Amino acid sequence: MSWVVQDSLTATCGDNQFGQPGVRPRITRIPIFPETDATRLAKTCVRLVCLALAMIGSLNWGSRGSAFDGLQVESGFGKVAKVGCWTPVRVVAPGIEVASAEVEALDPDGVRLSYPLNRVAKDVAWSGVFRSGRLDADWTVRLIGAEGRVVAEQRVSPRPDAVQRVTVAKQSVRIWAEIGFDKPLLETSDRWPLIQSDEWATLLKEEPRRTLGVNDMMIVRLGDWPEIASSPWACDGLDGILISSRMSLNPAAEVELIRWVRRGGHLVLSVTSDRAEFQATSWAKWLNQEIDVRERTRTSDMTGVESFAIQSRKIKVGAAVPVTILSPQQGRVLVTCTQGPLATQACVGFGTVTVCGLDLTKPPLLLWEGRPSFLKRLLLPRFEAVDSVASQDVTKLSQTGIGDLASQWRAAAIQLPGVSRPTLWEVLAWMLLYAVVIGPLDYVVVHKLFRRPHWTWWTMPIAVLVASLGTVWYAQAANGDAEPLTQLDLLDLDVSNHEARAQSWATTYSRENRLWRAEAGPSSIFRDSAPASGRPAAIVSWLGFPESASGGLYRSSGLELSRTVARTNWEHTQVDRIPIGRWSSKSLTAEVTWTPTVPLIEASFTSPFSGELNGSMTHHFPGVLEDWLVVFEDRVYRPDPRQGDDVTRWEPNVRWSPQGKTVNARVLRGFLTRAKRIKVKSDKKYITEDVLVEQHRYDPLSLEPADILQMLTLHEAAGGKGHTGLEHAGLSRLELTSRLPLGRAVLIARISQPTTEWVFNGTPREPTRSHSFVRALIPVKRQGDSDKSFRVLPNFDKSDEAPSTETKSP
Repeated sequence: MSWVVQDSLTATCGDNQFGQPGVRPRITRIPIFPETDATRLAKTCVRLVCLALAMIGSLNWGSRGSAFDGLQVESGFGKVAKVGCWTPVRVVAPGIEVASAEVEALDPDGVRLSYPLNRVAKDVAWSGVFRSGRLDADWTVRLIGAEGRVVAEQRVSPRPDAVQRVTVAKQSVRIWAEIGFDKPLLETSDRWPLIQSDEWATLLKEEPRRTLGVNDMMIVRLGDWPEIASSPWACDGLDGILISSRMSLNPAAEVELIRWVRRGGHLVLSVTSDRAEFQATSWAKWLNQEIDVRERTRTSDMTGVESFAIQSRKIKVGAAVPVTILSPQQGRVLVTCTQGPLATQACVGFGTVTVCGLDLTKPPLLLWEGRPSFLKRLLLPRFEAVDSVASQDVTKLSQTGIGDLASQWRAAAIQLPGVSRPTLWEVLAWMLLYAVVIGPLDYVVVHKLFRRPHWTWWTMPIAVLVASLGTVWYAQAANGDAEPLTQLDLLDLDVSNHEARAQSWATTYSRENRLWRAEAGPSSIFRDSAPASGRPAAIVSWLGFPESASGGLYRSSGLELSRTVARTNWEHTQVDRIPIGRWSSKSLTAEVTWTPTVPLIEASFTSPFSGELNGSMTHHFPGVLEDWLVVFEDRVYRPDPRQGDDVTRWEPNVRWSPQGKTVNARVLRGFLTRAKRIKVKSDKKYITEDVLVEQHRYDPLSLEPADILQMLTLHEAAGGKGHTGLEHAGLSRLELTSRLPLGRAVLIARISQPTTEWVFNGTPREPTRSHSFVRALIPVKRQGDSDKSFRVLPNFDKSDEAPSTETKSP
């Protein structure tokens, strides 16, 4: 930087505008900051550093460009992934010597995590799963050689212009997979793309397109079970699977499918074979307690299909339609004909299996205009009515960061005792007070009161120093010296299969900058019922929520300024090197499944008619159950609060019956909405009283875990989004309303001890604040029904059979 001045001296420099020899003023530059040897050396160093960084960047990009050769990367189930869910990935690298492989992805807090991949073929293929915490974030697949050097690398992105592209959907979008059909079945609206194989390109042009009318649904259409989906947790991002019974699965894929269904998935199985062919498949061995195939026959009775679809259009039946008659062992019958059940639904673990004996890819059902409505009810049997009031509530709640029940549950999980952070209004008030003290107040006191303006040189530094010391003291008092741990635990128990699944949502706090290693497993209270092989390890990962706020899954990823700082092992049982800054927190989640050696619940429930529950139940949990309730169909059974507080405590090994004197039975919908009947005097002539029903407005800002868990479990029974004003997408697999009509009762209770134990840096930690709950799915037998209680009319089409003389009770 320098000033430019004109000197009085001149120099001849050519002709002027009049043709005469002219003069120009001499320019002299006077530098303001003279350039010394030190500044010259500093400039030279900066230039050398920039040149070195440019050379390193060019070499790095050059190596990345050569790494693409021969590297094949496949991500997602049919190139479709759901943000926040486990996503499968498969890498094929022929001709490359690879020692290990990994995937790098962002979590909701912007920290990059490394997920190692497992070798599935020697020096050829690697596969595994990972989680992405940002909707628009890229993830990188990296192959590492024996010397620890990166030999190949590929970036996968949801951006349209990416080389390796994958479709990433929000958690509110339903993703269904259609596998093993020779013709397409499902069609969605044009809002979402249809992911399909090339072999159906001509079929879609020839067949008439009839959409399901569901805008928040994506279809993944595959001809065969993808090899990428054989890894554990590969189907986590799917909401449902529509598959043909003729599809054969390898053992690894079958194990993953069973795990996915038992965890809460919805499987729709299309059976178009006879009994002998079906019994030879693995489906018959797996579903032998839920469904069986009776015979393959023909029928002209399609009234049950039309009634189920609620469609006025008739099915044009020219000849008898080939169907598969089912023999359900439990659950409920959805569609029947004169020969027997055509579609049934049963509960498998915490999931649902729907079996259909109709061939929907062939006439007359192929050309039936009511087929989309039939499939819609088969896949999505319940619909949430969203009114204008609910939509306004969602708009208002989006400003507070609560638009989903999962966000409300996370808000309860991040409450740290002893850490009282000031609110935004408190911070603004302190800033305003500070500005008033160093500004107008200082001027009035120094200039007007004492008339010593030069004192400002002392009063202002003193005010700044006092404010700084006060801020440090307030920060120490607000953040505390302890490291609290908040923990929300949920133990799901499938009584029919004696399978337990413990889930935990934990938030840890750090007083200083530190790297943490997190592990989890069942707590010591289940030591007697744990397997003999030892305590099973839990799947540990980060915790996110479906919002656009800080820490949300829909937040923009932004610029990546750091490399990988956290790692996990291939089994995902621990997360190492988690960076947590001073006075900061980190939210984690864990899930572990095991089979208890000792039954935790013994129950024998029967139902003589709809909504009525008889029998008894005994629990063997190592603690007292409190605030418990039992739900069956449209009724809820809970302790009568008028009997005192003692009836609300359920001791172990104590028999309980829903017909007891201390039990209060209510309608489920009225209990969840807290409806009250109020009698009001009427002015009408013949009616003396009017009955008004008032419903309690749901509070989405409440942080009471018991109330949130009830709504997470029975959201559809309460009216869905029309009652709460919130979505139920992030934790939708906790919803159990659809299991109630399938011969299942649900127990929800609070237990005093944590069900999951967290270990940080090798040391178990007791939670500072914890809420633990137990949910049990209990089978209910219809009273008077035998194994073949679903009675059907005789088959009149078979004239060669003798009439049956067996008499059956009505």
